[in-house]
Amino acid sequence: MTNPLPVPTAKAATGTIYTHRTWVDEMADALGHVAGIYRDFEVMGLTLADVEAGKSQLAGVVDCRTTALEVMTNGVRLVKETDDRYVPVFEAIQSAGGVDEVAKAKRYHDRG
Repeated sequence: MTNPLPVPTAKAATGTIYTHRTWVDEMADALGHVAGIYRDFEVMGLTLADVEAGKSQLAGVVDCRTTALEVMTNGVRLVKETDDRYVPVFEAIQSAGGVDEVAKAKRYHDRG
């Protein structure tokens, strides 16, 4: 049985402007935390190996370290894939005169 993904419970502040740059910065922050966790498991694994800890204990730490590495790898891939789609659109908007010219309120799709 697989566990469902947790549903975010935090709410964004009303009126908050959330941009691609904000998202990239938040991803970098989150991945930085994961990198710290990875480092901690790396040190823990080396220490356990040094004291010849039990195989199952060491294997559990290695699994956690591997999971942290996978999260970092997937996060970096997600940012790259998103940038590969987003940056050309941003550049096209800029070359067309920027958001003031194209759609400052981003509601150009609402026609009425």
